[in-house]
Amino acid sequence: MLVGSDESIINKKLNDLANEVKQGQIGAKGEVTFLERQIFGEGRQVLIIPDPIQSNVKIPDYAVYQDRGGTLGREITEVKTTVRTTNVTVGQGWEKWIKSKINEGNKQLKRSGITYGIPGSLEMQLYESAKSEFAQILQDDATTVESWVTREFRPNQMRSLRRVAIYGNGKLLLEFTRTVENQIVKTFPA
Repeated sequence: MLVGSDESIINKKLNDLANEVKQGQIGAKGEVTFLERQIFGEGRQVLIIPDPIQSNVKIPDYAVYQDRGGTLGREITEVKTTVRTTNVTVGQGWEKWIKSKINEGNKQLKRSGITYGIPGSLEMQLYESAKSEFAQILQDDATTVESWVTREFRPNQMRSLRRVAIYGNGKLLLEFTRTVENQIVKTFPA
């Protein structure tokens, strides 16, 4: 279920996403895929975070309600999306892209003031040639790809992030989470 502080926020977000998808904006496609997975696939409630009052502050996209041992808690989620591999090539290009998205997501969570010290999630969505290329690199050299994530997302850094996940066409490819002990562990694939 999609929720908002009032119905006008929900309607505005859905209309904006529909228009952006029609215009071919890939970020909107990533958000729609995220919403479908959370609402229909996982059966979760997703809160649309209203646009910030300050135009220079970028905030995360959504808060996902999750069952935490009998209590319902929220986790803020930022979604980053790409289809092109123009400046993202095998090795360095992908490593730089992943690093920049982890940094951007952490910064958005940290500076938004929404999380109040509670880490959130970053979901990177890949489509078209980006998904194909990344999946092939992951298959050929999983250790290197995993190190690209863990070089940035580590116990003593990026502490506004609890989870970093990479999806290809809506399917989970790679996921790391921060434990209660502040360790970074690969949770997918097992």
